[in-house]
Order: sequence, then structure tokens, then C-alpha cells
Amino acid sequence: MITISRTSLFLAALFTFNAVAQYNINDRELVKATFLRDGSSPVIQDYLNSGDTRKVNAALLSAANINDTTLHPAISALDPAKYGKLVAFAFGNNSQSAVSLAWLRKQAETATGAFAREVIAALGKAGNAGDLELVLELKVDDDPYRVAGVSLAVANFALRSIKSAKSPEKLLKFVEQNYLDNKTRSFAAYALFRSRPLAEHSGRIKKVLDDVLRDDVTEEEEDFAKYLIMNLRYLKSAPYTVKETVNALFSLNFAQQIDMISLLQFRDFTSESEVNGLLKLVNDKNGNIALTAVTALRESNAGKFVSEAIYNALSSTISGATQSSDLAEELLKTVIKLFPDKRDEAFARFSSKLSRASYASLIASNPALVTAPFDTLVAIFNAGREPEKLAVATAMVDLKKFGADNDRINSFAFRELASGYPSVVATLCGVFDSSYIAGNKAALGKQILEVINEDLHNPNFLEAHQMLIELATKVEAG
Repeated sequence: MITISRTSLFLAALFTFNAVAQYNINDRELVKATFLRDGSSPVIQDYLNSGDTRKVNAALLSAANINDTTLHPAISALDPAKYGKLVAFAFGNNSQSAVSLAWLRKQAETATGAFAREVIAALGKAGNAGDLELVLELKVDDDPYRVAGVSLAVANFALRSIKSAKSPEKLLKFVEQNYLDNKTRSFAAYALFRSRPLAEHSGRIKKVLDDVLRDDVTEEEEDFAKYLIMNLRYLKSAPYTVKETVNALFSLNFAQQIDMISLLQFRDFTSESEVNGLLKLVNDKNGNIALTAVTALRESNAGKFVSEAIYNALSSTISGATQSSDLAEELLKTVIKLFPDKRDEAFARFSSKLSRASYASLIASNPALVTAPFDTLVAIFNAGREPEKLAVATAMVDLKKFGADNDRINSFAFRELASGYPSVVATLCGVFDSSYIAGNKAALGKQILEVINEDLHNPNFLEAHQMLIELATKVEAG
């Protein structure tokens, strides 16, 4: 057993803190107080009251990490012109107090420049629903920093599940303002995504994106384009035809190309010729583009326009796909979904193209493909290494949704909790239903304890242990 002392951890923390510009080797006591989360340590007050800019800045960084509201009066007394950004940072990262909220509200009304962005954004981290309404009513006076601050504040509120019906329209108007730089507009587009755009906003978002795509997307525009596409994706809106999408790809970087193609899964295709256009992307030499396109094809309404010619084209693509590739799996899934009457034929022709892991995944989503899906999966598990075993564990979770072999799947999961593979153990924790848990509390509890103790000090089992603890909680409650 390896024991790590608090002293050793503190020394490691000191080394880490020394790497931060505001700390140096003489700040040992401050770093110690920060590491111990000790807001009562006199060294923090001493630093805050020192009048030494470096020390005050170091204390504010510590206060941001310690999260002790008793420090707020001393922090709020600092000169906002000199320390305002770090004070806002500290208050934004602390639990709210009457002092911190009063300071943030006051400064948000009049702050300008980069300080305005930080203080308004911090109010979004600490404030309440009333503060969100206050933020939405703030005057921005065409100041991009205040616009960015409002946008980031709304996003921060949304991340804490505090939202207002007024937010989307306010943010979309920022997005539409051509006088603002693209970085500021990207903050607004990000906040719009976080606060959730409305269906009627789709056309206006597309119009802005059209302007961005008119020429090659610059580095400054990359985030703006990304967040605009994310908003369309949230709305499940595909306002571009396949042809328009392909043309737009030349203006986008690779990540944005993938995002743009993924919108086509929401496309309301109106003809077989448009579906044929998407097939060209399915055959793209870039594997990621091909994967995204085939997923979009499968998830769209393209099934209304499929034909023998499209079946033959997809079959040809599968034949040419790399053995055991993700593309082969996704193509076969797509053929089976779009051509259910050719399911057995396609599976017989192309299942040999699949890896064992892909084979397991396909059976889980289409158990009728084989006579005995559970037994087939167990055979793959027993013969495979960890990737195949993980695929089977995941497949068992999916197979259970069909309602067959529940007892055998539960027994399999119970047995393989002791498999020794962390990814498998973590996945199998999600197999057990409430009925099985209620009927097997003692056995499950004992198995969980033995599995945890077996690999207690193995860092690879961290996630598995967390899942086992969650399962143990269900067992105790059941």
C-alpha cells in the first residue's frame, strides 16, 4: 500500500503554484493556506492589505480557489481600477455573498473595456435569476467588451440552469451586428447556443452564417462559424441543400466541415437526386467526412427516396471499405435501416467486413440478424481482448432494451464484474435493472465489495470504482 502524506502533497502543490506567474518561492505560507483551503489564515489578509501589487494579486488568486466568503469584505475594499479584473475573477469563482453580489452589480453598471467583460461575466457565475434580468437590461453602448460580458454572463447563467425568455432574442441581435468584431459575435453565438435558440431564429442564424461563408472563413471567424452551426444543429435545422453544403466546405476548416455535413441528418430530402449528392460525400476519400455523411444519410428521411441504384451504390462502397473499419460498420447499419427488406441479404454479404466489436454492436441493435444473439455475444466476449469485451458489454446494455434474455444478461453482467477489465466493469454496472437488484442485494453487495478491493489501488479502475459505488448505492436503496 502506498501512502502519500499531506506534506508531500503540499510540496507538490508549492511546485505547481510556483509555475503560476503571481506566486514565487516566498509565498510558501500563502500557497499552504490555499492548498488547505484555509481562508482564516492571517497570511491572506496580510497579502490583501499589503499594498504590494504582486502580493495582492497572489492573494486574489488564492481567494478564488479557497472559496471563503469571509474574505469578501477585504476583497471588495480593493481599488477596482487597479485590481478589478482579479476581484471579479475571485468573486465569480466563489460562492455568492451579499458583499460580492453588491460589488459585482455596482461595477457591472458602469465598467468599460476589458474590466467590463470580466465583471459582467462574473455576475453570471455568482448571481441569481434577478441578476440575469439585470444583465439583460444593461446598456452596452456599442462597447464590444460590454457586449461580450453580457453574452458570457448569459452563458454562465445558463450553465447553472438559470435562463430567461428574453435571452435568445437579445443574443441573436448581438450576433447580427456587423459593427462588432467576430470574436465578440462568437461570444454571443456561444451564449445563444447555451441559452437555446428558438425555432423561428433558424432563418436569421442562416443569414449570418451565409455572410461568414461568402469567402474563406478566416481564423478570427472560425469560432463564430462553429457556434452558428451548433445553434442550427440544436434546432435540428438543415437549411442548406447537399450542393450548398458541398460548396460551403471549401470555405471551412476540417472541424467545421464535419459540423456542416452533420446538419444534413436533419435535411428534409425532396428527391432521389439530392440523396445521390449525399452519396458522393459518403465516398469521400477522407474517412471522417465519409463517416459523418453516412450517419447523416442513415438518420435523415432519405429512406423515402431510396432505390435499387442507391442500394447498389452503397453495396459497392461497403465492398471497397477497409476491412474492420468504422466506415464498414456504419455503411452496413445504414443499408439495413434504409433497405429493411434486404437486411438479411446485406448482412450475409458484408458481415465479414466487420471487426468483432462492430459485429457485436450490429447484433445488439438488430438482434434478429442471428438466431441466438445472446450466445453469439458471449462467444465474442470469451474469445476477445478488452476492446471486444467492452463492445460486448455495451451490446448487452443495448440488447436488454429488446426485453429478451434479461435473466441471462443479468447473470452474465454479475459474473463479468470480476473480469478484471476496468472499461468492462464500468459498462456492466449499467446493466442491472431494479428488479434484479432487489432480488440479489446480498450477492451483488458482496461482489461489488470484492471487485473494489481487488483493484483498490489501480488508477486504471478509477472510473470503474465510481460506477461500482453508484451501483452499490442503488443496491442499498433497493
